Amino acid sequence: MGKALPAAHGGADVSARTLAEVVARISESDPSVGQIPQTHFYSLEAIRLLGTAAQKDFFFDLALRGLRFGNAIAETGARTASAADRKTRLVREDGRLSLHGQKSYCTGALLCDWLAVFARDEGGFQNMA
Repeated sequence: MGKALPAAHGGADVSARTLAEVVARISESDPSVGQIPQTHFYSLEAIRLLGTAAQKDFFFDLALRGLRFGNAIAETGARTASAADRKTRLVREDGRLSLHGQKSYCTGALLCDWLAVFARDEGGFQNMA
């Protein structure tokens, strides 16, 4: 779960241990509720590790304003959770990007403001769209 929002972007920069303890406490009453902040923090960590400076500025600002992030990583019918087995594709059609695939177990999708979707582009490179 990483460090949530870095201090350089206005966040508390708390440790992964602190985040895990918070999620564990929430999960004591209802494990499914604990998955909501877990996927939120996972999405933020992916942006922290892989995002461009512009993406970090944009998405971290949204998080500071209280917007929530969910994910759509797991795929229907996938052999494994490996990126190598990812079938969802991000393709350019008529000058626009489109997602093609089937996702399952999209934790937090109904309650989020932004949904991170993992897909492979036309060159086979994995993206978070």
